[in-house]
Amino acid sequence: MIDLFRDLFLSLLPEGRIWNKLSDSFLFKLCEGMGVEFSRIKERGEDLRVEIQPALTQELLEDWERVFGLPDSCDPEAQSLTVNQRRQRLLSKIVNTLGGQNPAFYIQYAAALGFVVTVTQFDPFVAGSVAGDALTNDDWTHYWQLNLPSEVYYRFTAGSRAGEALLTVGNDYLECAFAQLAPAHTSVLFAFEEV
Repeated sequence: MIDLFRDLFLSLLPEGRIWNKLSDSFLFKLCEGMGVEFSRIKERGEDLRVEIQPALTQELLEDWERVFGLPDSCDPEAQSLTVNQRRQRLLSKIVNTLGGQNPAFYIQYAAALGFVVTVTQFDPFVAGSVAGDALTNDDWTHYWQLNLPSEVYYRFTAGSRAGEALLTVGNDYLECAFAQLAPAHTSVLFAFEEV
């Protein structure tokens, strides 16, 4: 690439005896030096084509997070996450900016975080309801359920102390994020399924 820029600069110079373009001339070396810099600029421009994609960003990840308000109140210690986990949270936040209040939106949002979930809606009994429908009374019409894979961590070891948790079930980040996403007139329930 350096040779390409050098040759381009040399070709733009006028012809004549004063314009010595041989490889040992000062002018040739000057054009080669400019070729190095322009080649570096072109490579950084190519890097920018990758960095403007949130799913691939490396250098601009912190800027992307700042623009989308990350880390947020659901995960104030997000800097301890891996780069891939941080990108997943960023992508889910971008998906969330589009918004939605239907099961497909919540499933897509969880998928952006790397989770497979389902949504259960509780419909009131009405004419036409059939056996097996997830029905409820009027008190439950504004509830919906997010079915998540459970994350179980067994911590008991030979060096464990009294009072330490033997296991943990749930996903605090997902629960917080979906509680924030739930429409104001609804409440979300979380059901953890065995993986």
